[in-house]
Amino acid sequence: WQLSYDGRKNVPLTLPMKFPLLLVQGAEGIAVGLSTKILPHNFCVLIDASIKYLRGKKFELYPDFMIGGMIDVAG
Repeated sequence: WQLSYDGRKNVPLTLPMKFPLLLVQGAEGIAVGLSTKILPHNFCVLIDASIKYLRGKKFELYPDFMIGGMIDVAG
C-alpha cells in the first residue's frame, strides 16, 4: 500500500491477481502456422471464480455461448 496522489487515501501497489480479460472477451486469430479460438466466458462466473481462487478454493470454468448453445462437460 502507498498513499494516493493527494495523500488522503491508501492505494494498493499491486493487485493480488490480474483479471482474466482474455476469458471475458474471448479471442480469435490466425498466426504463422497456427490458429486460436478462445470462447468468451460469463463475467459474473469469472468474478466468482476469481474470488474462489483468491480464497484457495477449487472452481471450474466453462465457456458462455452468447447466442445459445450446449456443451457436455461430463468428463
